[in-house]
Amino acid sequence: MSLAARIQELFQERRRDQRERVLISACLRTGDETVRSVLLNLSRAGAMMASVSPPAVGSTMTLLCEDLEVRGTVAWVKGYQFGLTFTRRIDEAQVAAIVALAGGKGAGR
Repeated sequence: MSLAARIQELFQERRRDQRERVLISACLRTGDETVRSVLLNLSRAGAMMASVSPPAVGSTMTLLCEDLEVRGTVAWVKGYQFGLTFTRRIDEAQVAAIVALAGGKGAGR
């Protein structure tokens, strides 16, 4: 599969996933360093987060939030907010568990 075809496939996958709004503390681990962050929204394919010290685009790290532990790559940074694309899609049940811990049913897209 060509690179362009794979990028298009990832874009379509990402858009199929419903994003659930949450507001819950999380940590990002990279090597020996752990950075406190806030999880703003979550889908099976990624997350939008905020941090006083956002990581650089292209950084690979592990998101830790309650029982969720998933590796991802920073796709974009804008101010204090950034997007994390997961290296593997998480289960819908994992998304629902984080939404429930955040105190709601999620607000969707």
